[in-house]
Amino acid sequence: HKAGVVVAMGHTDATYEQARAAIARGVHHAVHVYNAMRPFSHRDSGVIGAVLTSPEVTGELIADGTPDSLRSLPEVNPPGTHRFEISAPAITTALRKAQEMSLFKSATIFGRSIHALVDDSIGQQELDHEMRRCGIEIEEIRPLIPTLEDAFVELSQRRQMQMEAA
Repeated sequence: HKAGVVVAMGHTDATYEQARAAIARGVHHAVHVYNAMRPFSHRDSGVIGAVLTSPEVTGELIADGTPDSLRSLPEVNPPGTHRFEISAPAITTALRKAQEMSLFKSATIFGRSIHALVDDSIGQQELDHEMRRCGIEIEEIRPLIPTLEDAFVELSQRRQMQMEAA
């Protein structure tokens, strides 16, 4: 932040490694995060991943719509589905096993829990039973109204799949 200048990055297709290198060289801000950037993915989290894992970097997010309108998008809440928050002691193991199960349309770690999207026909007790049958230790399962983070993850993953299919 020499002379009051903040070096920022935005509208870039930079990989995670390229973004981390830019941060090491003095970039401390990201503008228009998610807009015209490489989508966030577990294979290459790009600028978004670098920003999220760099406490010295601040970022600006432009979201079209209100939080409620983003959470209620059909891409976030497909018809015939609902969400659960699943707490488990070994969360990464639980997620890995859950992603192998056909019950889940999507599943992502949020802290010490998994946010899972399943068909409306799958109830809380059935989900608990099936996960335990697959060797997943569960602490608690509860209904979940999607968070803004759920919306961003769903939309990012959907965009990534579209780009990989093209």
